[in-house]
Amino acid sequence: MTNFRLALVALALAAPGAASAALIRVDFTTTTTMSQYGGAITPGYQAGVVGTGYFTFDDSVRDASATASGVAALDLSVSWLGQTWDESTARIGSLSYLLDGSLRSFTIGGWYPGDCGVGCVPNAASNPSDFWVGTAYGDFSSYIHLQNLAGGIYASTSWSAQSVPEPGTLALMAAGMLGVGLARRRRRDSI
Repeated sequence: MTNFRLALVALALAAPGAASAALIRVDFTTTTTMSQYGGAITPGYQAGVVGTGYFTFDDSVRDASATASGVAALDLSVSWLGQTWDESTARIGSLSYLLDGSLRSFTIGGWYPGDCGVGCVPNAASNPSDFWVGTAYGDFSSYIHLQNLAGGIYASTSWSAQSVPEPGTLALMAAGMLGVGLARRRRRDSI
């Protein structure tokens, strides 16, 4: 039993150091509101259409500043008006933080090699479908352009952010449950 206890202590000491990343997952919903040009909806676009998505990033890469750019998305998925993007076709544009370190706002957008950059959405026909999602500016916080359609449509965005459990924490919890189960079994067998 001494070897088992030593193994549990070693696991408990190693697990927190094994996973130093602070992973954050942001889930968001966009609801289309109005045409890029105001007034009538551009043909091919519809008001009230909901798009959904999420992205995950390593929060430990940011420095002490209030904003961060160039943060890699570890996982990203956006589905809106029949179009989909993932981490190979979209990027995090920027993240900004409150004084307490919590996420205040973000921008993400489509990105392609040779593109004008994240958040730079083309609005001419024959360009690839592209999007930009942000958290400021109310009804104008998000935008989508569909391939081969001129113009675009704005949307409002709602979102939430939460920490992703670290693998080391989950392993430590599993080891603790296993230890408690074995101890109860040993106690029951000795009675």
